[in-house]
Amino acid sequence: MLENGAYPESTFQEGYSKVIEPETWKLQFAVTQEMVEDGKIGKIRSRANAFMLSYNRTKELFATGIINSGNATSMTFGGKSFDISGADDKAMFATDHPSKTGGTSVQSNLYNGAFSYDNLSYAEEKMHYFKDDDGNILTVSPDTIVIPDKAAIKKVVFEAIGAEGIPGTANNSYSYQFGRWNVVISPYLTNYSGTTSGQDTWYLLDSAFNDAYQALIWLDRIPLITKSYIDENTDANVFAGRARYSAGINNWRTILCSAPGLSGASSF
Repeated sequence: MLENGAYPESTFQEGYSKVIEPETWKLQFAVTQEMVEDGKIGKIRSRANAFMLSYNRTKELFATGIINSGNATSMTFGGKSFDISGADDKAMFATDHPSKTGGTSVQSNLYNGAFSYDNLSYAEEKMHYFKDDDGNILTVSPDTIVIPDKAAIKKVVFEAIGAEGIPGTANNSYSYQFGRWNVVISPYLTNYSGTTSGQDTWYLLDSAFNDAYQALIWLDRIPLITKSYIDENTDANVFAGRARYSAGINNWRTILCSAPGLSGASSF
């Protein structure tokens, strides 16, 4: 920089963008006059609990549905088709994510490999070297493992990250994966078609990058609003709820998927 020189202009430019359309959820339940007169408090409470369970379960199914269909650009939910492509018009998990500026070659966050101590280490390294559109290495540091609620993969995961030594061996070397990971387990996660039988799809996520870059977006357009009214025809007290929400993929770099036996996926 020359003495008394001018500030250089940054070459930073906006990357890919994504528009997310909200979905509407509605449900209602009724409390009859007879239920009130007979003091059936437990039944009334159970209907209210079922109402809230449906609301929360539908949101979780919608979000995990996007992950379960993450190697495609669309999914069907509730009989309706949704565009779940990322901001780069690719599937959330793809081997050919392009650069907006042409500053780097295509990148992959979809890999072929069952969960193991070694593959966890390789997958973490891959994420460390994710680049922005100009080819600069980002600060992607995964801290969360996401897996289905299945005993076989839970056993392998916690053996890999919960032992001070190298798991499955008599090696006394220190395991640098010990105590470093959060684990998210969901019963709604399923395996990709074409994966090796009996082995499960798994994911690594950088939660800090996700928050900083709004990478995987959950949008509560209208939070749950409830109302009640008396049905003049039946005298029942009707409770109704409405919400609008959606989810989408803005920046794929926050997450990596490995599906064992998946044809066409990259290798570690």
